[in-house]
Amino acid sequence: MGRPRGSGSKCTPENVAKICEYVARGIPYQMAAASVPVTRTTVQNWKARGEEDAAEGLDTDYSRFLVAIAQAELQHASEGMDKSKSDPRYASHFQWKMERRHRDLFGNVQTVEHKVEQTTPVDDLTEEERDVLAEIALRRQQRAAAVH
Repeated sequence: MGRPRGSGSKCTPENVAKICEYVARGIPYQMAAASVPVTRTTVQNWKARGEEDAAEGLDTDYSRFLVAIAQAELQHASEGMDKSKSDPRYASHFQWKMERRHRDLFGNVQTVEHKVEQTTPVDDLTEEERDVLAEIALRRQQRAAAVH
């Protein structure tokens, strides 16, 4: 269990202003949070607490943070859209950025349908086909090991 609410939280007006300043400029949450310093998870927790407090009608540091961060996001989006209108090269960059930052609002929704008509049991494969599958599996394992 975490700290009780209000016991030395870093969600102070000064820290909120600093984080919001960065978010308004398009800086990722993780980097904006590190400027205080807190983690991105902490910022997300502040937002969640702000939603809870606002739902209960409470005026807390967290509910004020929720409003401030929403305003910072709106400022960033508004300025980016304005700049996109005047500079078409920036438009594609801004679109890419918004799709990644706000997938629920700007992301491309794609539906992929995959249908398998017939499967072949492993026992029915030739020795050559089994060797090919074994080689593919080995390559995948090697790539996975190289990534980690």
